[in-house]
Amino acid sequence: MYGRQNELRQARERLEHSALLSVTGPAQRGKTRFAEQLMGELAGSFERTLHVALPGGLPSGSDPAPLLSRIAEALLGRPSAHVGAASVGRLLARQPTLLLLDVPAGHPPLPARQIETLLDHAPLSRIIVAAPTPLGARHESVQALALLGEQAVSAALLDARPDLAERPRAEFAALLEWIGGEPLRLETATAVLRRDQTVVAGPGPQRMFDLLGEADTTGDFSAAGPLFGEHEQRVLAALDHVGEAVDLSWAAQLSGASPFLLGALRDQQYLQALGGGLYRLSGAARHASGHPARSPALRRQVTRRLLDRLSVLLGARPPGSAAWYAQLDQHYPSLRAVTTSLVSGSLAPRRATKPHRGGPQSSDARLARVLLKLTPYRLSRDYLHDARTELQALLRRTKLPHDLRLPLQLAAVQVLQQLGQHQAAQQQLDELPPEAHAQPHTALVQARLLHRRSQYDESLALFDRIRAQLGDQPGELLIRAQDGSARSAIYLGQLGHAQPMIALALAQARALAEPLLLSDVLNTAALVATEQRELEEASRLFGEAIEIHQLFGHRAGLTLNLTGLAWAALLAGNAAIENDRSWVLRHQL
Repeated sequence: MYGRQNELRQARERLEHSALLSVTGPAQRGKTRFAEQLMGELAGSFERTLHVALPGGLPSGSDPAPLLSRIAEALLGRPSAHVGAASVGRLLARQPTLLLLDVPAGHPPLPARQIETLLDHAPLSRIIVAAPTPLGARHESVQALALLGEQAVSAALLDARPDLAERPRAEFAALLEWIGGEPLRLETATAVLRRDQTVVAGPGPQRMFDLLGEADTTGDFSAAGPLFGEHEQRVLAALDHVGEAVDLSWAAQLSGASPFLLGALRDQQYLQALGGGLYRLSGAARHASGHPARSPALRRQVTRRLLDRLSVLLGARPPGSAAWYAQLDQHYPSLRAVTTSLVSGSLAPRRATKPHRGGPQSSDARLARVLLKLTPYRLSRDYLHDARTELQALLRRTKLPHDLRLPLQLAAVQVLQQLGQHQAAQQQLDELPPEAHAQPHTALVQARLLHRRSQYDESLALFDRIRAQLGDQPGELLIRAQDGSARSAIYLGQLGHAQPMIALALAQARALAEPLLLSDVLNTAALVATEQRELEEASRLFGEAIEIHQLFGHRAGLTLNLTGLAWAALLAGNAAIENDRSWVLRHQL
């Protein structure tokens, strides 16, 4: 922060008159550190301060949903989905908040209109954006970080080594010229001066300029004068591979650091607390850690550690059980930070990879299996943007074997379908090879998509074709085909077809003992009962499905069945919904 006092004062004054301040400048100009310092100085004027670090390497285009989801997560303390700018603005308005949005290099520009909407709803809050360029938003103030002045640079150098004043003026001028007012170069030079007492000894500071010249050539400025020992540097470099916040247990796993070292890094604010037990590497530590992406061995080691931790986490409880869902809820923010880094961040390959000779044990194959296991969880929690972005990124960059690529493509179609992006889902299905369409699983996905697009005649015909193909083979695929057939028949008014079909599916689902599959069938059975005006039975079936979704924390299922329960009550003329589930409707619907 040498030489930034006047700019900090200007930034504080700007935030007194404007609700939005953009701190701008090229990479390595110190935008994040400046914004963090500003937020720390102003924290006492607000009821809460929040730092939202946006992930790098993820294409978001003009879609504001991922940004709004991240802000809502910071405000609520848990991941959130399907939120609009107005609802996030109302959350922001609950307490006067100072919000820092940290935009990494290469991230698409933030949508100015959405930021304006947030502040329209929360006039007592303030937003600081650290980004390469201004947003162009209404009432935006801009603090463009300039190069450091020569006086500030000289003072910093002399503070690091007072004996520099005794050296020839030409040597000092050469050092000033190399720094050029760039904060990162000044940090490097002062680190060299403090660490090595010999760099300015003798007839000329040749050793120092050799070190600085090496940094200039490699781009690794920390190598010129490391602020930490070798082990600490490796820990910081490993942590730098995950750009988002993780909790300390994940930080220890990926870096190999002891709790003592992580505690020391936290106490010295090299690990910055972002709330909810999550920590992110600060700007100072990131500069000190160097460029870990230049070390393939470290990248491989961190990748292996994270995939091992993901595999253990996903297998620690019976997959699909209520305990499994609860455990993923507990770890999801850190888990998402890790998968983002593996798919699209610093741990992702720089180019598309070829199929690995190691087959199912290759990193790409292991990551594909992780994302496939995560997809049902993400669908149940409405973490649809996370699922879509990572599945599509992995499919784009990786040449996976067919037995993994096809399930990934089908998972991506399911996510797009639930997002309401039916045309994109159909396009992805159309790109599958002909032999894939003959498989019952693929056909089921196609039939569901036809149903969601209100093409009920076509979906009913395809569901019935799948039933015929499966014959008497009991299991999930047959139950879902029966359930889909009954559901499409409801929308066509063919209750005579829907009733026996759903009765058969319900009996088989109860015997299979798969609670979430049973809840889907219960919902369809309740719809049939509602259409037949058997409203007491419909309410009982909706209620049974609700109990399952409450146990599993399945938000989408709760919404669907609570709405059905309310509709059945209204059809019964019971507008007050006076039954044993009235509290559920009041507090959750």
